[in-house]
Amino acid sequence: MIVRINNEVEYDKDKKMLKSDFTSYDISTPASYCLTLLIEKRDKLVSHEELYEYAWRRFGMEVTANTLYQNISELRKALKSCGVHEKLIQTIPRRGFTLLSDDQPDPTKNEDDKETSQIITRTKKLLSTCSDKGVWSKLSYILLLMIIVNILLTLSLFIT
Repeated sequence: MIVRINNEVEYDKDKKMLKSDFTSYDISTPASYCLTLLIEKRDKLVSHEELYEYAWRRFGMEVTANTLYQNISELRKALKSCGVHEKLIQTIPRRGFTLLSDDQPDPTKNEDDKETSQIITRTKKLLSTCSDKGVWSKLSYILLLMIIVNILLTLSLFIT
């Protein structure tokens, strides 16, 4: 099962992997169960007890609060490495967590500027072929995109 998160990241439940256009990130089995439950109850409070039950107790394991928080931290790190920088997983102190809905539109779907959209899409495809498990940082991608756009703008000035 593949679920799209925040219009930027795909979560493959079967492979326990988060994947963006630029990188992929394998997550642990308990973290995968935590993310699955957060996705199923998106925008709702998921209590600590629900997470313990879903990710560990049903398999006969008891874990500490520290283990739960380490798995949530792993999910946040994985999401960040895939390009989701806002706090998608919110902590509700002493109660649990919630996964916020992705209300943001996909910038490549902007109908007003099809040429820019095509450039972004091509650049993402190019970069995804160059990427090797996060070798390039997000800043490098942005810099490369800016250089490509600058070259295209410069060429368009000479053509007209």
